[in-house]
This record gives sequence, structure tokens and C-alpha cells, in this order.
Amino acid sequence: MSICSKCKTEYIEGITDFIDYDTPPETEKKASAPAMVSLISAEAPLAERIVEFLTYSGLDVHMDFDQEADLFSLTIPENQYLEGIKLMKVLLANEALQTLEEQEERAQRSYTAPVRVFVRASDRYSDLHSSAVAFLLVGTVTLAIVLLAAGGVIDPPLRGNTRFLSYLVMTGLGLIFMGIGLLSWQKSRKLKQQIDEENRFTESVYHWFLSTYTGPQIDLAADAQMDQDVALNPEKRFTIISDEIRCLKRMDVIREFLKREYQQLDDSYVEYLCEEVYQKIFES
Repeated sequence: MSICSKCKTEYIEGITDFIDYDTPPETEKKASAPAMVSLISAEAPLAERIVEFLTYSGLDVHMDFDQEADLFSLTIPENQYLEGIKLMKVLLANEALQTLEEQEERAQRSYTAPVRVFVRASDRYSDLHSSAVAFLLVGTVTLAIVLLAAGGVIDPPLRGNTRFLSYLVMTGLGLIFMGIGLLSWQKSRKLKQQIDEENRFTESVYHWFLSTYTGPQIDLAADAQMDQDVALNPEKRFTIISDEIRCLKRMDVIREFLKREYQQLDDSYVEYLCEEVYQKIFES
């Protein structure tokens, strides 16, 4: 009798059929792998982000290049398809929200406060002086009516307590009007002193600019700006340059020259000077 080296059992010599312990039973079959289904087709950057996100989430995603569509095709096991769709929607929603926030930030950074309209000291003085005269006149007339009524010169249709209360109210209004008028008058006097200073400075700016730059020089700088715009935006190469566009470019050049020389000036004052200089050079 022979002994099996593995199970240590005896078997009859000459028998060749015995148990092979290294061979798995024929009844055991490997489970078939799930079928791969298409998830999405996208360009390289988006496809790579989706693969990275889904792989990090524990899904088995494959990426292949589709030459006909010129896109990357992503496939996923069928039993992971629904989970992959959900996670991919979350990723795309987050990216869309992030893009929207970035656009809002860029819009806020690019936002510039509207330029205030410059009002000359002479115009402000004229308005304030007119207001002061009007308030003083109304206050004077109101107090005069009260005095005439109290002295019996005029007899308003008022009786008893109503007469006294009306006189009191009118006196208070008259004093308020007089006070506002006096304050406006004082402010207008101060503005009157600023008129000469502002006029002298404005004239010095005109003299400096007109003695430094000429119309052809401004046009040359404006043409250079338009050439730069064409270089950055080739589609503008065949755009007809209208008078309005040339006017705006000239204004840009004048504004740049003024800000370079007078950096302390308010933007509204620069806009006013820019318009005045343009008129003196190109419309006089």
C-alpha cells in the first residue's frame, strides 16, 4: 500500500485517480465582473477633475480618449453608476457656485464709484447767495407781519388764544428763516474768497497744458492707444474710427496728461478741466 504525501492515507498501487488538492473544484466559478457603462464625455480638465473626485470617493472610474468626438469618455461599473451620477452633480454644482463667486469678486474689484460732477466755486456762490437772500427776505417779511399785527396796524382775522398762538408760531418761523439766511450768507462770503483762487489755478492749468501739448501731439498719442487696442483685439482691425471714438480717445489722453501732472486733483475737477481743455484745443 502506498501513502499519500498530503492526506497521509493509504491507496492501492496502480490507481491513478486521486484528489488533487491544488486544483479548485469545478463547481466553483469566478463571479463575472460588472459591465462598464458610460458616465460622461468631457474635455481634459473637467474629465480629470471628475475622475480625481470620484476615485477619491471610492468609485472605479476609467477615462479613455474618444478620437471621433475629440473628448475624454468616462466609464464606470454599472453597479456604481447611480452613486457616480450623484457625486458628479455635487462636483459640478460646487464648481458652478465657485465660478459665480469669482465673477462677483471680479465685478466688485472692477467697480469704480461714479465720478461726482464738479461745480465751480462761482456757481456754488451764486446758488448759496440766492438761497441766503431768499431766506432773509422770507424771515424779514414774516417778522414784519407779526410786528404790524401786534401794533394794530393790520388786523388779521384771529381772536383770543388763536391770535397769540399764531403770532408765536410766525415769530419762531421768522427767526428760523433769518438764522438760515444768515448762515448761508456767511458761507457765501467764504466761497466768494475761493472764486479768485480757483480761477487763478484753473487758468494756470490751461496755460501749462496749452503751452506743453498741441492738437497733433494729442492725436498722435490717441492713435497709439487705438493701435494698442487693435493689437490686443485683432477683430477691431477693420472697425471704422468714428468721430465719437476719436473724441473719446483724445479725452483719455488729455485726462492722462492732467492726472500725471496734477495728482492731487479730485477726479470730478479733472473731468471738468479735461472738457475745457478739449474745447480750447479742438473746438476753438
